[in-house]
Amino acid sequence: MPMVNRLADRILNAVLPQAKAAAPCGPYVYRLCFCRGGLRYSKRCRDCTGDGGGCSPCNIVTGTC
Repeated sequence: MPMVNRLADRILNAVLPQAKAAAPCGPYVYRLCFCRGGLRYSKRCRDCTGDGGGCSPCNIVTGTC
């Protein structure tokens, strides 16, 4: 009987699409872009893909230079 169950599992795995788990999103982090007029401009980034993407434009003031 275990052989039949394994065979059935292999057939189902071959026929049915496999669901892939989405990568969990990491925390938001601020990355410095540049300093202008004594202010630090940064972008807000959050990696939800696993490849490091997902940043806002460099328009957030995060302090002084």
